Amino acid sequence: MMARLFIFILVSGGLSVAEPCLAKTTRIAVVLKAEGNAFYDSIIDGIQERAVKDDLKISLHYGEDEDDWQSQVSFLSNNLESFDAVVLVPNRSDKFEEVLKKLKEANKPVVVVDTPLTKGNEYILTTISSDNKLGGRLAGVFMSNQLRVEPSEEQCIVHFSGNPEAQTHEDRNVGFLEVFKKEHPSIKIYTYKALSNYDLARSLALENMKQIQKCYGVFAGSDTMILGVLDAFESNNLREPPILIGYDAILEVQRKILESKITASVQQSPADMGRVAVDSIRSALSGTPVEKQQIIRPQLAVRKFQLDLLEEKELAIVSPKVQ
Repeated sequence: MMARLFIFILVSGGLSVAEPCLAKTTRIAVVLKAEGNAFYDSIIDGIQERAVKDDLKISLHYGEDEDDWQSQVSFLSNNLESFDAVVLVPNRSDKFEEVLKKLKEANKPVVVVDTPLTKGNEYILTTISSDNKLGGRLAGVFMSNQLRVEPSEEQCIVHFSGNPEAQTHEDRNVGFLEVFKKEHPSIKIYTYKALSNYDLARSLALENMKQIQKCYGVFAGSDTMILGVLDAFESNNLREPPILIGYDAILEVQRKILESKITASVQQSPADMGRVAVDSIRSALSGTPVEKQQIIRPQLAVRKFQLDLLEEKELAIVSPKVQ
């Protein structure tokens, strides 16, 4: 909200009133991975909610895909005068050090959301992310427990990975695979790199359909990938594996869980991440200290059984015990 600032100056024993100055609107550049992902749309929703409340100007900028870090870096480097602060969802964890140093020197606070950096953290204000390793482990524990109840034709599971060069997906992969290496050391794991892309996940599922059908379950490191896998089965009138687990619990996947098409999805809180990002920028610009790392704990969205009605009903949020 535009505020009027009046400055009173004492001159020769009298009180003089200076011309009022208008506080400028804070301009925030929101730099995201790629368009067409409901998870990032939810981050934007949280940011826009705060923008309306605090009279902020928001501009959105996307990479071509979830491996296009070059255009993200180029935008930040070449448009310094167009923004006062940045919310960054980076496509890589190790490619932003130089431009972040430049932003730091220009007094442009940067909040990194969702994907932690491995280089350049000393130049940013804060990182807001989910505990992705824990999220992967939640998915692993859930699938592992189900596997003991209903074994597959072949002792195998399928893993669709996002961009392994992004710390977010690396952590999800590590968390999930740690569980299976410990609980099922002899099980075969087929991994396909689909870069959180619906079409690529669908294409890979079609190419490897015969193998995937033999396995017990599929874990995908994002909901866009699990939806692509599901569509590969449905478009060919084939029965999907017993367990399909996504990551993000976007609205479309929640509907699929309720329809028993998808079994579960790791739920983050992307809108909260967006809100906290803007709050952190406002705090920094007003001189209030901000924590260097802010973690949002994930949970698992599954279907809740209403045994008294002998039918399945609403979604339930659970946290399987992990060691």
